[in-house]
Amino acid sequence: MEPENQKAAETQETLLDLVFALGSLIEARDYFSGRHTGRIQKYCKLLSAELGRGVYSSVIDEDFITLIHGASALHDIGKAALPDSILMKSSVPSEDEREILMTHTTVGSNVIDHVMWKHPESRFLRMARDMARSHHERWDGSGFPDSLMGESIPLCARILSLAKVYDAIRSNRSYAPSFPHDEAVRIIRDVVPSRFDPNVLNAFLNLSGEFDRIFAASQG
Repeated sequence: MEPENQKAAETQETLLDLVFALGSLIEARDYFSGRHTGRIQKYCKLLSAELGRGVYSSVIDEDFITLIHGASALHDIGKAALPDSILMKSSVPSEDEREILMTHTTVGSNVIDHVMWKHPESRFLRMARDMARSHHERWDGSGFPDSLMGESIPLCARILSLAKVYDAIRSNRSYAPSFPHDEAVRIIRDVVPSRFDPNVLNAFLNLSGEFDRIFAASQG
């Protein structure tokens, strides 16, 4: 590798490490326990690669896969603005508290928008912004903050949404028990399928064993 290319690659790697560190810092204030950010990145990369070989081959290329792996670490950046009394509460949030929790999507996207003002051409920032704002949107239109429906939800956020739900079901949380892999798959497939892009759901079902391996490997 030429010295200039090597320097550029090292700079990019350093920046991605910083992004991951920021995501992990947010994770430390949340109810998820251990290595959540790294798992989310791997789930998103796995789903994207599968979708890129099939129904979304015209949209998902190697750049998309690289970008979603890195940018997904920032999806919960808005939680940095939430009070510990709500974010780390050991019981189910009240309705008022839930309204505050929901603002992490708009706060996070606004933070990234401020950076995009200086770098409007950045695909990385655009994807990070889309995931921060829209990862709680649902395919059936019942999500937040914009009640988007179907393909109006950015594809990166539709991929992240399923990854987040799987990891939440598997994880120990202060107010809800963790579930084994088979039960997590059943819930996603049979209980809440209308939340997800059907193509993303099918890709997940094809890859569910890999999801289980990623989660298990993070527990060591």
